[in-house]
Amino acid sequence: MAGAIIPSVATVIFNLLNFFFENYQTRPLPAVSTSIFDIASGCIFSLVGICVAVKDRALESKLIVSSMGLILVLLAGDFLVPAFLPVDRLHMIMGVNAVALGALCLVIWKAG
Repeated sequence: MAGAIIPSVATVIFNLLNFFFENYQTRPLPAVSTSIFDIASGCIFSLVGICVAVKDRALESKLIVSSMGLILVLLAGDFLVPAFLPVDRLHMIMGVNAVALGALCLVIWKAG
């Protein structure tokens, strides 16, 4: 799990630092965008990279199909659901992040 959680936390910290350095002279400080907390896309691309490197071809095909399904969930959760339903965007992003991070941890465990 540390192989997935440490880079994800580092991504959020880097995004927050980038936000503060870009807006340090702005008064009042603008609201923090919800996209700062989005780590799902990085998890999905890491998952695809692991899928390509797996030696077992049967496991590789299952992982690639699963990662394509997760990409669709990512797109639906980040863009479509908040557009059509009265759901808070931050809650939806955190839900998609949890699914993507869980999938990445599972793939690291199975492939390792």
